Amino acid sequence: MTALQREYRRLRKQGWDATRALDYARTAEEWDALEYGEVQLLIEPDDRYPDDLCADDAERANNDGVWGIMGQYRDPATDKWTTADSVWGFIGDDWRDSGYDYDVKRATLDAWTRAYKPLARALVAEGVGL
Repeated sequence: MTALQREYRRLRKQGWDATRALDYARTAEEWDALEYGEVQLLIEPDDRYPDDLCADDAERANNDGVWGIMGQYRDPATDKWTTADSVWGFIGDDWRDSGYDYDVKRATLDAWTRAYKPLARALVAEGVGL
């Protein structure tokens, strides 16, 4: 069984619909190929603590913290990390498999692709890789 199939099955068992599970599994596969060099997901503390939480969520927030996720890609023009998307306000690790993590990763991969298109075109024009 491939990694794509394992991720798809894992998400289906969690109740994700087939289309969304397959999209996420493909995104996860693409992300894994570029992670640790071209894209990264940062988990950062969220200083904007929500003040309208119910008692249970407030207790969880106090114990587990409130977090944001940031999707970044390495910009080929500057070789610096650039934030493509972010979502904030998660208690603990509620961001995992929330769907928002998928959205951030997908937006980051799309931004990475857009950033590298001019470089790829220039290399092809110069005959590099032919």
